[in-house]
Amino acid sequence: MSKTIPEQITVLRKASEPSSFARFRTGCLAATSAIVIGLLLAFYFLDHGTYLIAALMVGAMGFGLLQDFVSDSPHLTRARLALDHFVSVPATVRIVVEVNDGSNDYFAGVQDRAGNHWTFPFRPDGWSPRTGDFPAELRYIDGTAWPALILTETGILHTWGKPKQRALALPAVQSDGSTPPQGWIFLGVIMLLASLFWCAVIWGMYQRDSHIMLSGVVVEAEVLKVGHLRSERDESNGLVYRFNLPDGRVIESTWSEDKGRWREYRVGDPIRVHYHPDDPERHILEDPSVSSLSATLFVMAGGLPFPLLGGAFVVSGMRRLKRKA
Repeated sequence: MSKTIPEQITVLRKASEPSSFARFRTGCLAATSAIVIGLLLAFYFLDHGTYLIAALMVGAMGFGLLQDFVSDSPHLTRARLALDHFVSVPATVRIVVEVNDGSNDYFAGVQDRAGNHWTFPFRPDGWSPRTGDFPAELRYIDGTAWPALILTETGILHTWGKPKQRALALPAVQSDGSTPPQGWIFLGVIMLLASLFWCAVIWGMYQRDSHIMLSGVVVEAEVLKVGHLRSERDESNGLVYRFNLPDGRVIESTWSEDKGRWREYRVGDPIRVHYHPDDPERHILEDPSVSSLSATLFVMAGGLPFPLLGGAFVVSGMRRLKRKA
């Protein structure tokens, strides 16, 4: 439902109050921190890497949202000042609406009092702009070259993001609704970062297991159970084994796998275990495939389509940006 000009001005006044800035900043930090802490606790207690990845992604998104708000809040403050203390100039504003997948991007172009052209993005609140040239009132404040606030017949707008000193051209054809170049680039970067993180985790696990295999303490464990294993998280097949430490402590653990090698063992059979001398809980069974470089590279290669696809998205987005420029 569209708002009248006075209603839009009231919304602008409330949104630009210092208390509103503080509430948003506090709420964003609190929500992000709570979700990240919850995911990290889930990772700690459930020992599942998915929660760690999710925590990093939520933290990055929360930080990005906060940075976006902090960088744009000065424009909102200037727009509020232009409601009461301004120099009014009648002029024309050019509006371009770019239709994307599920949302629109809005851009405005004006010519200032010195004859310079300015282009900036904006976010309409309570009205629906359309592409074209429209009569408008440009409101200037001291210390800002571009208009801090623009009033049209149907809505108000102000810069959301740093204006660029250039003219805004009307689109030759209407947008086809395809994903904008920035969307492809963002998606590609996310896929590349996720792939890099995946490779770092797999390589770190290989290095850890290799170190234990080469430098760890070797002991002989006893198989306690063979076959179906049930835990709080899942069910699988494998072994339950136990080994003793020199200080008298007993370590009991499980080994689950889906290739059927567990069928080679019987209850009471010996099995060799390598453990870290400073942390016996970090141990692995003597299995060449555990620390095999070829197996590690094979697992890493399984995610190869993701960086390739991400790189293709980034290149495609950059090419589209160059064509638009």
